[in-house]
Amino acid sequence: MKKWLALLLTLMMVFSIVSVSQADEKVTVRMNTCIVFSDLRDRADIEAKLNDMLSEKGYNFNVEIVPFDYGNYGQLVKISLADGSVDLFNMFGTMSLAAGADSEAIACLDDLLAEYGKETLEVINPYISTVMVDGKVYGTPAVKTISKRNCFRYNKDWADAAGFVAENVHDYDSLTQEMLKVKAAYPDKAMISTGFGGKWFWPNMDTLGSDNYYACIILEDNATPTVVNYYETDLFKKDLEMAKVWAENGFFVKDAINGQNATQALFGEEVSFGTFSDDVSPEFVMLSSSNSYNFTLGCVTPESDPWATTTIAAGFTWCISEKSQHKAEAAQLLNLLYSDPDVANLIINGIEGKHYVMQPEGNFVYPEGVTMTNVGWASPPGFMPNSWAAAPNAPTLPSTYELYKESNETCKKSPAFGFSFNTVEVEDQISGCNNICDKYLGTLMLGMGDDAMVQQFLQELKNNGVDDIIEEKQAQLDAWLAVMNK
Repeated sequence: MKKWLALLLTLMMVFSIVSVSQADEKVTVRMNTCIVFSDLRDRADIEAKLNDMLSEKGYNFNVEIVPFDYGNYGQLVKISLADGSVDLFNMFGTMSLAAGADSEAIACLDDLLAEYGKETLEVINPYISTVMVDGKVYGTPAVKTISKRNCFRYNKDWADAAGFVAENVHDYDSLTQEMLKVKAAYPDKAMISTGFGGKWFWPNMDTLGSDNYYACIILEDNATPTVVNYYETDLFKKDLEMAKVWAENGFFVKDAINGQNATQALFGEEVSFGTFSDDVSPEFVMLSSSNSYNFTLGCVTPESDPWATTTIAAGFTWCISEKSQHKAEAAQLLNLLYSDPDVANLIINGIEGKHYVMQPEGNFVYPEGVTMTNVGWASPPGFMPNSWAAAPNAPTLPSTYELYKESNETCKKSPAFGFSFNTVEVEDQISGCNNICDKYLGTLMLGMGDDAMVQQFLQELKNNGVDDIIEEKQAQLDAWLAVMNK
């Protein structure tokens, strides 16, 4: 009897040790980032620092950071959702939240945020309607300015040498005239850097959640919110005429149609004189980016007003994969990225002393000889959940974020702001029309097409159901407006 009792006690001790060991074993949450400026060669150092930080803060999980190349980002997200290889990720236009929810690719976050994301909910509350599908939350929008217009960043050193006058720029025609001066002074340089597939231009419209502009609202004061195909409008014709002028004058980078880089990378490397980015204003660009390059930055805008849209507000939405085995831990990490300055600063800016040097004003500069393009770690701030929780790059001051918040509250908002389009009924048409845009838009917007190509482009959009998309969007928008206007 005593032998059996001793054996039983021994087994109980063994099971107890195994149980404790298993309880102490940490799971690994895999989150992604996007390769834009830096090659992220110091990723292992960031992970080690982050995991030590999480342990000190009492969290029982580690983090592995998975970098996705900018040019293949959407495809890499789809692969990771199919095989469950990433837990926490930025949707970044890969698919609509409605499509992700309908296909059970992304998890509903209501319960997870209620338990693990109270701070996150406080931060995203003003924009939470932009990430809902059928009344449930499926993502968390990155904290950023929500109103945008095309701003043209340029190399002020070249501009000054060539006689470029910023005050002369008030529309695209006047911008063209000023760029011609720079092209004459630097004939071997491109004037405009382009991105993946030659894309460089984003019309000031509300796409209502689409990647392209075949079903959008033209943003004008007092305009009726009517869904139209921008590519059928006179506005598109005018843009194509401008693109032809720019192409004829050698403004675009060479072989732009095969471009794989982000536009900012080519500009930062001085491949081009300038690049377009969708920002609030030139003043905001200078506040946030003037020390980000190894040359003097300038910025102008050929457009009058910035507008806020749901697409912009929810443009960098963070989601948790439905196949994730660590949803609770992923939600905890997400909450830290929104609310913990230590974690946000590490993920966005890297390691102090190695990747950046803090200044007394609460912002940072790069170490001597280091820029955003050769630093070993730099996550795109607007891509991350809450860049406003991290230290800004000098000369931007932490107090500048208050200006951004004020801008979000006072800017012009689309009549459809807060409307989230449910794509489920027209997923095939959207896929088909996006493929047609990929087929034609790069060529057309680089000034290499003709009228026959435009007509073929428009016909193929119709063949792939663009009118179905417009009709479905208009019906959903009208129903939403009827509720909002009660």
